[in-house]
Amino acid sequence: MPAKEPPTLLVVHGAAHGDPIFYAKFRDALQRAGIPSEGGTAPSNGSLPKTGRPFYDDADYWRAKIRALADAGKDVVLLMHSAGGGTGTEAARGVTKADRAEAGLPGGVVHLIYLGAYIPDEGDTILTFYNDEWKLPLLVDVKKAVSRVCTRFTPCELASSVPHSTLTLGRCAGRRDRHLCHRLLRRQLLQRRDARPVSALDPPPEALRGRGKQWKKEGKATSNASSDTRGQFFAQPLTYAAWKDVPTSVILTEYDKIVTADHQRRRIQHAKEKHGVDLQVVPLASSHSPFLSMPDKLTEAVRAIYEGIKS
Repeated sequence: MPAKEPPTLLVVHGAAHGDPIFYAKFRDALQRAGIPSEGGTAPSNGSLPKTGRPFYDDADYWRAKIRALADAGKDVVLLMHSAGGGTGTEAARGVTKADRAEAGLPGGVVHLIYLGAYIPDEGDTILTFYNDEWKLPLLVDVKKAVSRVCTRFTPCELASSVPHSTLTLGRCAGRRDRHLCHRLLRRQLLQRRDARPVSALDPPPEALRGRGKQWKKEGKATSNASSDTRGQFFAQPLTYAAWKDVPTSVILTEYDKIVTADHQRRRIQHAKEKHGVDLQVVPLASSHSPFLSMPDKLTEAVRAIYEGIKS
């Protein structure tokens, strides 16, 4: 009797790595390990807002991919990176293995993996986590802010005082009101002044030499989303915390400068203390984006999780 095919790993990207090229080496390593994978680029990546609901549009996009895989009889594991922890969690609504079995349908989501990611609860927004992580001053009401998001890529007063933030609140040049400003997403997340990407600080220096410009070029489309799209994306709340219903693992990126290890531990503790949910923790000695810096080691971590998945 042939061995059952393992679940398909669906890679849900975050706010800064929407171009599939970022995951190419990782997905090659997964293939060598016998783990099928799929990827994609969510609608908000490098686009203008179409409906005023970019967070939910992205979730719908990933849900459609899950449903297509499930309709083909496949079980699905979601690997969610960074802000993808929000859209991926929301996307699992109605397409878990249990949901589909109840409807007499095959396949569905059997496991969640958070990778250097936000692990949201119902009602949380990405802004919730930025404020928790960076202790940014919330100078405006979120709903009011979203209604008047800055559409100009102008530097923020707070830019120099929040060295690694990808989103901050500050006064835009020439305007009296305070707005959401995300120029730092491109300037400080993808490439710092020293050309060492904050999201991948763990490779040896020789691996980084000359890579700053190349990664910036590869990721250009990712950071071109309008401020309006990003402002709404970060402020729209989660409606379904799938980790309460689906077995979940956290690949804890121990040297993460974007979603710090302490922040990840706080969310794991939140799940345990508030909801009685134990999340499996797989530590990885990496920074924020190990699919770039150590794809083989990341694949080993995923394979270890796969050994315990019952589908």
